[in-house]
Amino acid sequence: MSELPCVSCDTDIPAEASNCPHCGQRQLTRTTAITYVAVALPVVFCSVGLALVLGVPGVVDATVGATGLVACLLVTYCLTGLALGHAYAKRQRRIDAAAPTPATPADENAQ
Repeated sequence: MSELPCVSCDTDIPAEASNCPHCGQRQLTRTTAITYVAVALPVVFCSVGLALVLGVPGVVDATVGATGLVACLLVTYCLTGLALGHAYAKRQRRIDAAAPTPATPADENAQ
């Protein structure tokens, strides 16, 4: 069974673990990456945008305007999604590298 370091405490844990058994930190799995991008990020960015528009409308209008605010939030959402995708892909490459490679028929014939 392959192991990877925890994203928080660096303790070696099973690569398939969704939480660290040592510190309890949630690990980045495919499911958590999709959940963050599809559910959590839109909620956070919509809340931030709404809070800015309702809380300080004069500042928003004097600086970037509503259109600029929406554009900034969309760009930030896309960049954050790309960063999460990259982090997941990096973790998956580490899992694949730690996994033992199966013997191929050519290797068996060579012996």
